[in-house]
Amino acid sequence: QDEIVHEKHQQVEAMHSELERLEWANTELGNSLSTTEDQLHNLVTRMASAGSDLDLILRLKQGQVEVEQAAVVTDYTDAEIVDRNEIRMLNAAIKTRGKEKVSVLEE
Repeated sequence: QDEIVHEKHQQVEAMHSELERLEWANTELGNSLSTTEDQLHNLVTRMASAGSDLDLILRLKQGQVEVEQAAVVTDYTDAEIVDRNEIRMLNAAIKTRGKEKVSVLEE
């Protein structure tokens, strides 16, 4: 009878130690899952911003840069590229108004 009780007591102790090991493993897996979820969230955020905030380097021929030049690094973040046709249309309108004003002055 004592042998059976002793054997069952050892089984219970073995079960307790296995339970502790499983609880530790569960905690470690939970921490690992939390870390992985944070990394995934950061990656998704970086991918979303990479899709909308792209740096674009353009090589332009002929043109005029009308951005205030800084001593060290010029900031082109607010610069805009204007199509030549728009410039030509504006210049034509300015010339037309100028001719009208000159003709008024000549009268």
